[in-house]
Amino acid sequence: MSRPAALSAFVALACMAAAPAAADPARVESLVRAMTLPEKVALMHGAEDPLTAAGSPDQRGAGYVPGVPRLGIPPLRLTDGPAGIRTARPATALPAPVALAASFDPDLARRYGAVLGREALAANQDVVLAPMVNLVRVPQAGRNFETLGEDPLLAGRLAAAEIEGIQGAGAIATVKHLAANNQEDHREAVDAVVDPRTLHELYLPAFAAAVRAGVGAAMCGYNAVNGTPACQSRPLLDGALRDELGFQGWVMSDWGATHTTLPSLEAGLDMEMWAGARFGRLPELVPVPETRIDASVRRILGAMDRAGMLDGPRPRPEPDRAAHAALAREVAIAGTVLLRNEGGLLPLVPADLGALALIGPAAAFPLTGGNGSSRVPAPQARSLLAVLGERAAPAAGPAWSVGDERDGEPVPAAALVAEDGAVPVDLEVPAGTSWRWSGLLTPPEGGRYRLALQGGPLGLDPASPWRKGGEAKLTVDGRPLLGLGGIFGGDAGLLPTADGLANASALLDLVAGRSYRLAIEATAGAEAPLRLRLAWVTPAARQQALDRAADVARAARTAVVVVFDEAGEGRDRPSLALPGDQDALVEAVARANPRTVVVLVT
Repeated sequence: MSRPAALSAFVALACMAAAPAAADPARVESLVRAMTLPEKVALMHGAEDPLTAAGSPDQRGAGYVPGVPRLGIPPLRLTDGPAGIRTARPATALPAPVALAASFDPDLARRYGAVLGREALAANQDVVLAPMVNLVRVPQAGRNFETLGEDPLLAGRLAAAEIEGIQGAGAIATVKHLAANNQEDHREAVDAVVDPRTLHELYLPAFAAAVRAGVGAAMCGYNAVNGTPACQSRPLLDGALRDELGFQGWVMSDWGATHTTLPSLEAGLDMEMWAGARFGRLPELVPVPETRIDASVRRILGAMDRAGMLDGPRPRPEPDRAAHAALAREVAIAGTVLLRNEGGLLPLVPADLGALALIGPAAAFPLTGGNGSSRVPAPQARSLLAVLGERAAPAAGPAWSVGDERDGEPVPAAALVAEDGAVPVDLEVPAGTSWRWSGLLTPPEGGRYRLALQGGPLGLDPASPWRKGGEAKLTVDGRPLLGLGGIFGGDAGLLPTADGLANASALLDLVAGRSYRLAIEATAGAEAPLRLRLAWVTPAARQQALDRAADVARAARTAVVVVFDEAGEGRDRPSLALPGDQDALVEAVARANPRTVVVLVT
């Protein structure tokens, strides 16, 4: 049977561009011949970074692969990177890639990539896990903000430019996640059933563009494609990626995305991430021919050679932070979309700033990016309230009202009856210990409450859950409701409480006088004690926050209400509605002041 015409045309298109620069085959072959089998296998799986283990936490990236010092093969350090370099060192928090996509500007994408590449090298990292080219096909998918949009042509052009920027700066780029990786819910179990035409016309063009740009590495995803896990799919790895597109680099798994060893190797997987992965015990587990191992090692060394990593130590100059911040601002401006401007209300003028109301929690706290492996804390970021307050000087700054109350107050002891442990009003769990509480919650009034579990490791940054600061979970009537901690922060939102705690909350309809059984389990990390608080926002407090926001807006010449949505790795949004009371907040402010601007931070 002949291949579909669309597939043939696609392959022809993929071959039109010039091939990327080749490695020195003689050097690579010489190294492969000189390596022992254990050295080869070590290059094919993640391990613990010895610098981190030796007490240098600023070296902690996403992964580490040991080199072979006796042969001059340096180690590989891999860092998360779709929206900024994520290590313990300060880095530029770049606008979300989907904002870059909204610019439609390949030159901007190239400079965006250059920032990633320079900051990776400065942080002693070699491989940037970016760009992400999964298409937006599931609107509520949790990682849509990390993508370059829903159009294959646009995603490919921007990805190619970003790769040129990353690799032009001396790092190795990684295009991900192959393929049809469109949702976070059940991402390790979902099977994407895709016909050949859809695969080649929608899901693979951006990978083809990345290959033409000379990308050094590719990452396969957690999901299955047509019944086979992506990281052991021969049609994807050796078939589409290598045979059809001509990919010359190496394929790594997403962290923990391999299921079985031999089928993954036979399908074309070269590197299994993370520490303790199966490839590390490869000679003991499966009778793999050394020629197959050599093929993977050859691809890894080839990419390292093309990046100049086999030429000896490379300079790692400190980046120009001011220039990178200016680039981030340029991307943010280019990616901002004005949806509607009735009556020419925008831009604001000095008269507006002198009598301005800012409404919403996101107006007083800067939100950058989403949650998960692309999360880059931005201590240098400033809130809209702070910046507009400065611009309004010497006049009084904007009036602010939260509108959508999220912090609340500790649940009063009068509403709790303890069965096991002290009442969790506001307590501290000592480092390295566990704590448990169970009891009854009896609300004094009926209605919709916001129930919150708030906490964080004392002395550690709560925005950095990968630092193992502890974890906690709350159940209501035996059903899990909220969790804190873990690699992605659990159910905590991106907005911390006023006193800096991670805040996981949910809206619950509670009946006055009825008792609900609550249980909290918490474990503090070894590095620091865990502060923990059970809080709520009562129905009355929620309404009061809306009323106060309307009053503040009514008294102003112009009102700006800032609403936000959150997304992150590991879960999808429950819906596309704005969370919490934000729809009601927009309506209340707009009724109170016809000169209302709505800013969406999503």
